[in-house]
Amino acid sequence: MRLYDDRMPLKLYQEQAIKHNVPLFIGIAASQIDCNSIADISATKEEIKQLSLEYVESIKKVAQVIKKNGHKLRKPPWPGTVYFEDVSANSSMEIIETIISTVLKKGALKG
Repeated sequence: MRLYDDRMPLKLYQEQAIKHNVPLFIGIAASQIDCNSIADISATKEEIKQLSLEYVESIKKVAQVIKKNGHKLRKPPWPGTVYFEDVSANSSMEIIETIISTVLKKGALKG
């Protein structure tokens, strides 16, 4: 499980999930979706979309590898997840919608 504030490279979590044959869970921090910390909503939406794509690709890679390595558990939260660490009244629904839309569009596993 990777929390945003861990500040460790995503690749490290990906490698460890594969090494231990477990799904990958990646957090979106409250500060990333807090409307009070967003200066430019358009730029932030594009940035969070790219970050979400990176998270989805990492989760999919882990899922594909651990499936080949014999991981058989297929109930949720398979194959892993991008999750919100905290959502509050100060959270930007536009940013949350961007994340959810990106994950739904790009997150499907094939095969």
